[in-house]
Amino acid sequence: MRFRPTRPLAATLAVALSAGGLLVSVAGPAAAADPTCHATQASVDGVPAFSVDNLPSDLVGLSGTLTLKRHDVPTDAQSVTVTGGSGATSATGTIADGSKVNPGVYDGSFTVTGQTPVLGATTTGTCSVTLTSTGPAPTGVTPSSFPQGSLTHDVKIAGTKFHPGTTVTGSNLAFTVTNVTGTQITGDLGLGQNAAAGAATLTVTNTDGTSATVPFTVAAGPKVTATSPTTVHRGTATTVTFTGTGLKNATLSIGDSSVGSVTNVSAPTDTSLSATITYNASITPGDHLYTIAATNGGSYSGKLTVTGELPTQPRSVKITPGTTTMDIAFAAPALDGGSPILDYTATINSVAGSSSQTASGSPIHVTGLLPGTQYSVTVVARNITGTGPATAPVKVKTKGKAPAIALSLSKPTTTSGTKITLKGVLPAGQFAHGDLVIVSSKIAGPGSAGAEGTGFVGQAADPSLLQFGVTDTGHFALTVQPYYNTCYTVNSGYYQSTICAHVITVTKSIAVVRSGNKLTITAQVGPGIHITKSSRYRVALEQVDGRGKVLKTLATVKPKDYRQAKGFGRLGANLVKFVITAPARGTRLVIVAVRDVLSTPKPSKVIVV
Repeated sequence: MRFRPTRPLAATLAVALSAGGLLVSVAGPAAAADPTCHATQASVDGVPAFSVDNLPSDLVGLSGTLTLKRHDVPTDAQSVTVTGGSGATSATGTIADGSKVNPGVYDGSFTVTGQTPVLGATTTGTCSVTLTSTGPAPTGVTPSSFPQGSLTHDVKIAGTKFHPGTTVTGSNLAFTVTNVTGTQITGDLGLGQNAAAGAATLTVTNTDGTSATVPFTVAAGPKVTATSPTTVHRGTATTVTFTGTGLKNATLSIGDSSVGSVTNVSAPTDTSLSATITYNASITPGDHLYTIAATNGGSYSGKLTVTGELPTQPRSVKITPGTTTMDIAFAAPALDGGSPILDYTATINSVAGSSSQTASGSPIHVTGLLPGTQYSVTVVARNITGTGPATAPVKVKTKGKAPAIALSLSKPTTTSGTKITLKGVLPAGQFAHGDLVIVSSKIAGPGSAGAEGTGFVGQAADPSLLQFGVTDTGHFALTVQPYYNTCYTVNSGYYQSTICAHVITVTKSIAVVRSGNKLTITAQVGPGIHITKSSRYRVALEQVDGRGKVLKTLATVKPKDYRQAKGFGRLGANLVKFVITAPARGTRLVIVAVRDVLSTPKPSKVIVV
């Protein structure tokens, strides 16, 4: 585009003359192509040259400026002075030092002025210019070796074809460029403590993506493989020992005085460093960095966990139960231990087991509970140091009713008849394979005062409880050693049932008649037992010693031999009679009544004949 004052001789003139039908037309010069620009020497490895073209030919004394801005980084700009002679249609210019120019695509704009025979004129326009490079050519690094974990200033990379935007990268390192000339890059190299020791390379890259590598060496720096202890308490001086390699005569730091102090540093060998570390009582508990600096300039950074105090227990626990849920409300601890409370955990215990629920605050909503079940609940608070003490247990019972499990007593599992097997079926869909069922016993006989039974086979930790897994079918069975008048409660979640194994005792009158060499003994067995010919009970007459130990069984009355006594009425008393050869006088006898699912029964009083 060209802007200049109107010139009458150059303007288009159209004159129409009418003379005897003759029309005469006179026109000015044809329109010129739009001004543009391009690079006549595009490589920035030498002297870049440019030309602004399609300027008016009737101008003299051409001069102007070509401004180039890198397309992706407009702040990267170059200004080129262009000039042209009399009658020239182009103005040209150069950048004397191409090393100061980055390769890439540039957006160009130009302004060129000139003088006509009458007036001055100005021409402007835009264009796109691509500048190129054959790529950087690094030849060496000074210094050529850097220890792991080191920071080295004024690192110099020698070579050619470097430009202002040239960058340096590598594995496990950071290189900050501070100055670039065509033949040298200067910067600071920070090498990571985990960089692999041995041969390595730096990659030098120009702005157009061309790159080349230059080798260097990674030297071994200090390493820590173990720390003892790994946790220290704030406000307390703690001796910490670091074990590793490259530690001889190394130093240790944990930060400035606002963090704490390090004293008594000792590193007499390559494999060990010890120091007394004191973190200020005011710092926030958590992980804090330490740095070990070796004599070769390398370093290693790690973390020590600084603890504060544990929070106290939450306060004012209040539980609102539902049928299968509960809401546990509480107040924050009186003391948080010097750091924020991270979360709270409620532990919910029942006879069926234990579960827990964690939340960031109050209340804690618990689901999946069992109706009609007694629970014991505690709550703890946790900060960054750890978990504080639990609240006192709060007992609560969920709403609803606990249905029962069907139970039965089986036949003896041994020929001696000393054990019984409890069997039951769990309600469908309520329990999965492997869920625990707990069986407990309570003695219901005279003098037991309802005490819990003890001595179950196979349960050393708590002989009053047994637990076993549910099968895939939902059935369970357990063989136990019963006691006199023992009641068994099966509790599986909120399903529970109780069954008692009653021992038959001889409680009614006993009559003894000696006649010659015959001895007849009659007794009533009961109460509450209705013995018939079809029953499963048997009654035995046994001889015992002075301590009640059975010496031998003298006679057994089987169900078919039972004689029912008249008038036993609602008690269901049963009369039995033994006729045996009379033993020696002073012999001690007892009568026992046995049902085949029971253990050794309770005998009658001793009969001396």
